[in-house]
Amino acid sequence: MIPSILSAHLSKIISRQKDRNEYRLIKREFDRSFYISQYPDTIGSELDPIEHYRTRGWRIGLNPHAGFDTLYYRGSNPDVERANRNPFVHFIRHGRKEGRVPKAPNSRDRNFALDYLIIAPEFDVNYYLSRYPDVRSSNIDPVKHYIFYGWKEGRNPRSDFNTGYYCFCNNDLSFNELNPFRHYIEIGRAEGRQSCADEDREPHLRFMYTSNLTTDLNAVPSLRPCNENDYCLAVPFDFIMTSGTVTRVAAVIHVYYTELLPAIIGYITNVPVPTDLFISTDTIDKKAIITNYLREYLHGKVEVRVFENRGRDIAPFIVGFSDVFERYEYFIHLHTKRSPHGGGPLEGWLEYILLNLLGSERIVKSVFDLFENENVGIVFPQHLFALRGILNWGYDFEMAADLLRRAGFHLDKLHLLEFPSGSMFWGRSAALRPLLDLNIEFAAFPDEAGQVDGTLAHAIERSFLFFAEIAGFRWAKIISKQIAYPIKNTLLESNTREDVSSNLTLTYRPLLLRQLSGITATEKAIKEVRRIIYFPSSNKKTRLNLLVPTINPHQTFGGVSTALKMFDDLERCYNTVADFRIIVTDAAVVSEAGVRFKKYSFRGLSPHDTNSGHVIVEAVERRFEPLTVRSSDIFVATAWWTADLAFEAIDVQKKMFKKSNKLIYLIQDFEPNFYGWSSNWILADNTLRRGDETVAVINSYELCQFLLKEYLFDTIYYIRYKRNGLIRIDGIEERQKIIIFYGRPHVTRNLFEILVDGISLWQQRNPTIAREWRIVSLGEEYSPEALAHVCNVEIGGKLSLEDYSTYLRTASVGISLMLSPHPSYPPLEMAEAGVVTITNSCFGKNLSQWADNIIALDKVTDDTISEAISNAIIRVKANAFPLQQTMKDPNTSTNRHPNVTEYSAKSLGRLLKLE
Repeated sequence: MIPSILSAHLSKIISRQKDRNEYRLIKREFDRSFYISQYPDTIGSELDPIEHYRTRGWRIGLNPHAGFDTLYYRGSNPDVERANRNPFVHFIRHGRKEGRVPKAPNSRDRNFALDYLIIAPEFDVNYYLSRYPDVRSSNIDPVKHYIFYGWKEGRNPRSDFNTGYYCFCNNDLSFNELNPFRHYIEIGRAEGRQSCADEDREPHLRFMYTSNLTTDLNAVPSLRPCNENDYCLAVPFDFIMTSGTVTRVAAVIHVYYTELLPAIIGYITNVPVPTDLFISTDTIDKKAIITNYLREYLHGKVEVRVFENRGRDIAPFIVGFSDVFERYEYFIHLHTKRSPHGGGPLEGWLEYILLNLLGSERIVKSVFDLFENENVGIVFPQHLFALRGILNWGYDFEMAADLLRRAGFHLDKLHLLEFPSGSMFWGRSAALRPLLDLNIEFAAFPDEAGQVDGTLAHAIERSFLFFAEIAGFRWAKIISKQIAYPIKNTLLESNTREDVSSNLTLTYRPLLLRQLSGITATEKAIKEVRRIIYFPSSNKKTRLNLLVPTINPHQTFGGVSTALKMFDDLERCYNTVADFRIIVTDAAVVSEAGVRFKKYSFRGLSPHDTNSGHVIVEAVERRFEPLTVRSSDIFVATAWWTADLAFEAIDVQKKMFKKSNKLIYLIQDFEPNFYGWSSNWILADNTLRRGDETVAVINSYELCQFLLKEYLFDTIYYIRYKRNGLIRIDGIEERQKIIIFYGRPHVTRNLFEILVDGISLWQQRNPTIAREWRIVSLGEEYSPEALAHVCNVEIGGKLSLEDYSTYLRTASVGISLMLSPHPSYPPLEMAEAGVVTITNSCFGKNLSQWADNIIALDKVTDDTISEAISNAIIRVKANAFPLQQTMKDPNTSTNRHPNVTEYSAKSLGRLLKLE
């Protein structure tokens, strides 16, 4: 073995030799004159230029000669960067032989390399791969994916940086080529720019869930919050509380163990208002003991009743003292709990509960504050820590489900389980009303036999909070600050009244609503219908909500554009009386959207509502966080799956607020027919079969006529065709030999393949004429291979309205096919501009009634399209039509359905009582 002193000496010799070798290697290709002229600050260094570069210069991005870019090499070779190796030394030894590039061929490539160099150290690879499984399965370097594609798709590099939010909220910057995460790292953080919305910084809500029906012991498992997310309110609150409405309370106490009563009464004295005692027991002898002990109770009235020993504390509470709830608005329910079956861990359970509920006068005042300000119906203690592993339905699920079914609620085990374990709590009598109205009798409870589970009493214990929600109340979970609870981060302290509201939002989870998204076969197969988790808001201001798949300019085609315009019109009319919220369901918001929506702020999903008048909420990733719902919310939907989500929100309003508003359903096509007979077809059809809850705004009268043959709606509007004012068709001069066609191969109802074959056949039949005509595809980008057999063709893709207007003013012939009862706008826009337009008839739709320059095909084949093009060109040569057409709307008031009204924002506003 080499002695440690000798070993250290050898290491130094080897290190010095390595340094000398690196120095000689760099010296062979180092440009001393270049280095000194480019970096004159290095002249004063005690190091010569080569040694300066070897030890310091490469780390700060200095270059050894004009042909080697240090930063580019580091950024484009992450393996070298991770190894912390001198990039120039690596290039000389290995990189040149391996074909690695020493300098970027252009500024774009250099910029990408610098992106990598700056972003990689702060990039969370595990987060990115877990959140975006498509990237994980592609085997692409996740950092490179984010740099080249991810940020433009609105993906996030780590949990506390929201790309869409950063771009949207910093619209003073141009993110066309500027990577937002790099900007934040280099500049934005120092400038104090926020990396994400405040709600993105909160602990995420996570649940423990199993799809197993029962455990090995045949108990029913439950959906529960993870321990680290099971929040509660720390009491007492740290501000001055004044009790207003709580002036007297009832204490309903079941006393089986009389020796425990003094401890309970000792805590009762902390209640700052008169407290009348209603005590139950099971024998006359115990009643005498209790009565004797309470002879000197001066804090209120005392009444002791004897009931048979069944139903533990629950039966006397809801059956024996049911009359008490008619006379008292507020109560506390207690009992002399021992739980002998639990052994040592449960010995202090009663003391724990009493300390949480009655530990001081300020704790009780905190409870009263919740009653008076937060619409809370039940307040109960955080679960004893020893119980956390066994908080489940046990053997009580079927009985609880039967009770709740009788109250009108259908329980399944996907609903969150929360309950006052130990069955002691503060409450409002009104919160128990749905349970009391079941008129349960003592006989419904089994004889006492020392049962530890599986009785009606246990089922009712697990149902209390469900009944409170059915009655229209929230619940709150509290813990005394005197208790050293092991999971400290879940104890939420409140220094102001506003803190209480905010903390209660994290503590309370609505039990009547689903808390899971993306777990069903339908949601996995049809991702558009993944549930949104909803959260009830106490904000009562009217709010209009548009659910829309995307707001990104490059994805905003006709349907989305029409929905946004409709919402804009409503906002212009009613922004002083209502809030406006856009909920984006499918595509992450990209930076370009910020220009279009400058009035709106950007938020992620969160249980916290906002008073901001204009909000965009990105609900694309919606597995965990909720979307707030107000009782006053009015939902506007367009694509069928956004209507499906909106109807779920309306169902939430019914459950939580006992009222709802009708859905404003902008129906822009018969969407079931977008699919074969399938689950998609049924889901789309279902959204049209809730007519009594729908205000139908139908995008054309032709579509309206078709729908009314099968569906009924409470209120029906139709939108009269009117050309978008930004499409300018004035100033038309001589037409050019241009045929434009609406080419969208990804939208099957536009009959792309047949349309292209028709153009090709026309060219093959008329080669001499066809060579003089330009063919231009408009609508979307796609591979030129789809047009391989068409000559003189170009793909214009999705155009700006200005460029689209130019084509309408110069083209001679237009083709736009649509296998749908809805006419669609392109053929009408083409015709109005004076373009001889070819389209198709179907389902009773005949657009030739709108203008003389529309050729409507009853039969669509390549042959009929070819013939129609020839006829259109003959008409063009004959100058048969004026340069601009006056459209003839065939849907006059004289032949309209009597229940159908022409749509306007004002007419809808009056219906919604916004005026």
